[in-house]
Amino acid sequence: MSELENVRIMPQALELEEAVLGAVLLEKTAFETAGNILSPDMFYLEANRLIFTACAELEAERKPIDLLTVIERIRQKGELEAIGGVQYIVSISQKIISSIHLEYHCMIVKDKYLHRRLIEACSANIALGFDETEDIDETVAKLNGEIERLQEEIVGKKDTIHISEAAKQSIEQMHVRIARRREGITPGIPTGFADLDALTNGWQPEKFIVLAARPGVGKTSIAIKLAKTAAASGTKVVFFSLEMGETELTDKMIIAEAQINADEYNSGALPPEAWSRAETVVSNISKLPICIESNPNVTVRNIVNKARLLKKQGKCGMVVIDYLQLIAARQGRTREQEVSEISRLLKIHAKELKIPFIVLCQMNREIESEKREPRLSDLRESGSIEQDADMVIFICRPGMYVEELRDKKTNELLENYIELLVKKHRGGKLGKIRIKHNDSMTEFYDWDYRKQAGQAPVREAKNIYEKENEVPF
Repeated sequence: MSELENVRIMPQALELEEAVLGAVLLEKTAFETAGNILSPDMFYLEANRLIFTACAELEAERKPIDLLTVIERIRQKGELEAIGGVQYIVSISQKIISSIHLEYHCMIVKDKYLHRRLIEACSANIALGFDETEDIDETVAKLNGEIERLQEEIVGKKDTIHISEAAKQSIEQMHVRIARRREGITPGIPTGFADLDALTNGWQPEKFIVLAARPGVGKTSIAIKLAKTAAASGTKVVFFSLEMGETELTDKMIIAEAQINADEYNSGALPPEAWSRAETVVSNISKLPICIESNPNVTVRNIVNKARLLKKQGKCGMVVIDYLQLIAARQGRTREQEVSEISRLLKIHAKELKIPFIVLCQMNREIESEKREPRLSDLRESGSIEQDADMVIFICRPGMYVEELRDKKTNELLENYIELLVKKHRGGKLGKIRIKHNDSMTEFYDWDYRKQAGQAPVREAKNIYEKENEVPF
C-alpha cells in the first residue's frame, strides 16, 4: 500500500456546509436555527467559517442577514479574496431550495466537527505519550482535560445545574403559586373550565398535554376556547392549525364569542343585532395575543423552530397544535415511527422552552363500535404518545350513543353534555370534568354556571373517579 493510500481525509460535509449557509443567506429565520447549533469553527472550509462569522456578527448587531449584507460585511473586513470573491457566496446561495431540513443538516455538520476534534485530541495525546520528558501525571491531566472539553461540546453544560440552584427555582415558583392562590387566581395558565383548573392548577410550564377525541366531538372548538382563555389571561399563544385555514379558525372563534348561528353567519343571513355582536367580537379578539400558523405541510421541526424563534422574541407562552396526525412525515419511515418521533420532540421542546404544548390527537375508531370510555391505548398511532405525554385528556360525548342521556344517580337529563376525562396526569390526580356546549358546538361552558371559568375557587381538587370505568348514564 502506497504512502498516498495511507492518507485519510478528515471528516467533513462540505455540501451540507454550503446548504446551511445558503439557507441562512436566503431565509430570514434560518440563522435562529443554525446559530443555536453551530459556531464558526465547526465549518471545515475556511471560506465557510468566514461567511458564518459574518452572519453571526450581523445577528449580534440585530442587522438583517442576506446576500448583500454578508458580502458587504466580508468586504469591510478585507476577507473577500480569502473566500474566493463574491462569486463563491453567490454560488452558495443558488444551491439551496428550501431550509426544511436545516436543523438536520446543521447536526451533521456539527457531528463532522466533533469527529475532527476527537481525532485532533487523540493525535496530540499520542505525541504526548511518546514524550518521556513530560511528567506522566501532567500528561494524563492534559488528556483528561481534552476529553472533558470534548464532552462539554457534545452534551453541553447549560442543562446541568447544582441541586441548590434547582431548589432555589422551586421555592421561587412556590411563592408565586401561593401569591396567586391568595388572590383566588389559577396558579398556572387558566383553562377556561373551573373544575379543570381545580384538578390541574391550570396549564403548567414544560408540560406536553394531549387532548384526544374522535372526529365531530368538538376538539378544535375546545382548543380554540383554551387558546382564547389563555390569551385573555395575558399568555401569548401560537396556534398551529393544520386542518383549518386561519380565516376558518377565526370564524369559529367569532361565532362562539358572539353567540350567533353558524349557518346564518356562513350564509350571510345574519340579523342586524347578530351582525353588530360579530363586529364587536372581532374588535375584541383582535387585541388577543394569538398568532395562527396554518401551513398544512408543516413538519415537527418547523413547529419547534417557529416556537423557539417566537419565544425568543417574547411572542410565545403556549403552543396549541391541531392536530398531531396531520404533522407532515419524512419519507422512508413508518407512520408509527414518525408519530413517536413527533411526540418525543414535542415533549423535549416543551421542556426546553418552558411552556405548555397542547396537542390535539385522533383516537382509534374501534371505540365507537365498543361504546366505552377511552383508554390510553386508544390514541391513534399511539407509539410513544402515552409515554411522552404529561397529561392526556379525552373529550367524550356520551349522548352520541344513546337517544336520551340521563345521570344514573339523579336522573337529571344531560343535554349538550360533554366529559373531559383526565386519564393521565403526571404528578397529579385523574378526574372526570363535566362541561356543556351550545347547540352549534362552537362554545363550551362549565356544567355549573355559578363557577367562574379561569378564576378557579381556591380548594382541593378532588379525584372525581371513584371507579375506573364509572359512567354517569
